[in-house]
Formats: sequence, structure tokens, C-alpha cells
Amino acid sequence: MNKRALGWTLFAAPAAALLLSVITPRVYFDSLPPCLFHRFTGFFCFSCGGTRAVWLISRGKPVESLSMNLFVLPGIILLFYASAALLINGYSGRKILPEVRFSPRFFIILPALALVFMILRNIPYFPFNLFAPHR
Repeated sequence: MNKRALGWTLFAAPAAALLLSVITPRVYFDSLPPCLFHRFTGFFCFSCGGTRAVWLISRGKPVESLSMNLFVLPGIILLFYASAALLINGYSGRKILPEVRFSPRFFIILPALALVFMILRNIPYFPFNLFAPHR
């Protein structure tokens, strides 16, 4: 896969999520679908609150989205930057922006962080209960 195609692919995922929530303005915060993992187990998974966080970001409330899920906003920013670097460098033929390189350790550390985040957000005591989705 060439850099332009990879750049457009990385750009498409967060853009589609944000665009979908902008296209559907009549969808209200409380009518968003619940997390099935939370519904059946009573525990918050690492992605619980992610849909609501994307919804809040698309409504111009990025700081409030952090109260839903801490991983969504940095993830969207990282994907947009990585796609912008690949697209700008690919179309210009020069290295204008440094490209994001994911080492193999990244793919070990990210799931470990997600697991720790999932465990911590299910502890019902302060300050860990702040990691749980709330509004």
C-alpha cells in the first residue's frame, strides 16, 4: 500500500465517525446506543463511552469528551496527524511533516494500557471512579 492510500485510509476512519455524528443532528446524547459489554456484565470496558466521546467532539466539546473516554480524543488527534503527514508528504514529494512510526512495542503497550484503564475505571472509589463514563 502506498503512502497516499494509507494516508486516506487513516483519515477516513475518524472522519467518518465525526461526519456521521454531524449528519445526524437529531440524535441526542441520551439516545445513543448503550455498550453491550456494560449492559450484560455491569463493568465498563476500555471503549465504554467512546461513542458519546465522538458525539461530544463533533459538537465542539473536546474537553467534555474526556469525561466519557480518555482514549478517544488523543486517538482521533493521532490518526488525523498521521494521515495528514502521509498525505502532505506523499503529494508534495518532500518530507514536510514527520511521519508517525509505530514500533512493535506500541502494539504491546497499547493493549496493556487499555487493560489497565479498564481495570481502574471499574474501581468504585475516588479517584478511579473519575475514569468511568459520566456526564
